[in-house]
Amino acid sequence: MAKRMALLGILFISMILYSFNNISTAHAEDGPFPDVSSTYRAIDEINYLVGKHIIGGYPDGYFRPENLVTRAEAASMIGRALGLPGGHLDTSFSDVPASHYASGYIKQLADKGIIAGYTNGKFGINDKLTREQMTSIIIRAFTEFNEVGVIYYPDVTKDMPTYVPINKASTAGIVGGYPDGTFKPKADIKRADFSLILARALNPQFRSSNTHATGKAVVTADVLNVRSGPSTSYDVVGQLVQNTIVATYNAANGWTYITSGNISGYVSSDYLGPYDPTTTTKKTIVVDAGHGGSDPGASGFGLDEKDVTLNVALKVASKLKVAGYNVIMTRTGDTYPTLDERVALAVNSKAQAFVSIHCNSYSTESGHGTETYYYAYTPYGTQSQTLAGLIQNHLYSLLQTTNRGIKSNDYRVIKANTVMPSVLAELAFISNPDDNAKLASDYWRDRAATAITQGIVDYFSK
Repeated sequence: MAKRMALLGILFISMILYSFNNISTAHAEDGPFPDVSSTYRAIDEINYLVGKHIIGGYPDGYFRPENLVTRAEAASMIGRALGLPGGHLDTSFSDVPASHYASGYIKQLADKGIIAGYTNGKFGINDKLTREQMTSIIIRAFTEFNEVGVIYYPDVTKDMPTYVPINKASTAGIVGGYPDGTFKPKADIKRADFSLILARALNPQFRSSNTHATGKAVVTADVLNVRSGPSTSYDVVGQLVQNTIVATYNAANGWTYITSGNISGYVSSDYLGPYDPTTTTKKTIVVDAGHGGSDPGASGFGLDEKDVTLNVALKVASKLKVAGYNVIMTRTGDTYPTLDERVALAVNSKAQAFVSIHCNSYSTESGHGTETYYYAYTPYGTQSQTLAGLIQNHLYSLLQTTNRGIKSNDYRVIKANTVMPSVLAELAFISNPDDNAKLASDYWRDRAATAITQGIVDYFSK
């Protein structure tokens, strides 16, 4: 009798040690577990895995969804999910004897290159599995998930060794982030989270779509900062002007992850408005970089006008494209189209606006400030005046220069262009040391481009 009781005691202890991986079919049929109610976030995924004999409850009938998963437990469940035979096998790991319940799965997964041990020759059977480790194992185990897309976790950077598997798993809808937008790659993974990920890998019905764009929105701020993370403490990675159309992803705590052109990151949700495709038409803008080639334009303090205008014009073109406009440039390099060629290009393109970019100059260093020209005596004189005013207001404000106002003048490129609003912006005086320093600066050039872009966007939004 004592011998029989000792045998039963050993059996009971074995059940406790291995019950995480020995499936309790009664709970799969009866479910849910007492600690996993019908409203629990992973109830469907847990019951799915229980029904497939991949995971089970404890002998006391509880599932314990918040318990952390060990590497040996993960190997057993992934092995079952892949249909491996398991069993008791000799392994190359010093801490995994053949008698260990997971030895067969550990060996079979290691042989396939799905899991690996440490440099000290151990597997770490009782070590906890992190979220990034689990994701890497899943991607190696389920090789069909190969698409790399846009991911938006501020704590997952491209230089991380686990960036690619996290990207692939996120793009496939297998893993997701926390409400604050982070992924927490170093966090230990819980049984509930493990169940979610494994069920999603096996069954597309469980997969999330929150790594794909959920819709579109329109920027409502004059200039909206795009940041690397969901708060003002993160770096600015780009700027978007008003009425730019963006693709929206996840939103949490007042921040939305967006993409627009080659810009992606977080913006304040307060400055995004509804997108109405019925009111959106794509406009074509001709951007003219003044002078070029054999014509350097004005010069001062070692700076040529033609170089400044081309650099700013290219920036304007890039920003306009991000904002959803077609852009035609009169030149994209150090060439010199004639004034009439520039006008002809604009007219033949059937564009909706023409903007020529220049630097001002004076015989002494006293001249300074920003001004924008239009020609009043064309069919589009009034519209040109409005466009000039909008660009001018943004230019002197963002460049922090003297506001010299808008003026009518018969410059050839705006006088001869009679089929669209046409303006000529004089950014600043290349002959003035303070203005020149801004014209030479990439920071101030970018602000000039933002201002011109915003003025154009304002014009068409009105």
